[in-house]
Amino acid sequence: MSERADRLRQALVLLGFDFLAAPERPPAVQELEMANGLVGVAEACVLGAEIDTMNNEISARAEAVADQVLEEVLPEQISPLLVHQFRAGRLERSLTRAAGGSETDPDDPVLAAARDAAVLATVLISYRLSTERLDEELPEDFLELAAAAMRSCAQRLQGLAE
Repeated sequence: MSERADRLRQALVLLGFDFLAAPERPPAVQELEMANGLVGVAEACVLGAEIDTMNNEISARAEAVADQVLEEVLPEQISPLLVHQFRAGRLERSLTRAAGGSETDPDDPVLAAARDAAVLATVLISYRLSTERLDEELPEDFLELAAAAMRSCAQRLQGLAE
């Protein structure tokens, strides 16, 4: 087990979660699972504190603290936009699971529309990242994907309105 994986496992144990290693999964997969477990614990703590506080100004200041910590621990070569892309992608996948069914026939069309909006955010952030890197071929593709996500979201919303 890598040093980082060992620290993740120890943190989970301290928080009351015993992560049992599964030998059939590669160490990198287990490390990712443990890291996501910590994110889940942190999100639950943040949600509880948000509910207790119910103050947008305080929440915004607290989020700025999280952004500052993240910026300090990330390697310099990682763009802050990559963090936004990662967060938008997580939201997209979470909404996909929550919407249920299939992409074309979701169980919850409202959450499917929200997922389409998250797809749009992910694609637009990817577009911005690609322009930062001066990749001339990708931006046009990203804009086409963004337009398709926007159309899908609009169609779902029209369907809900009818």
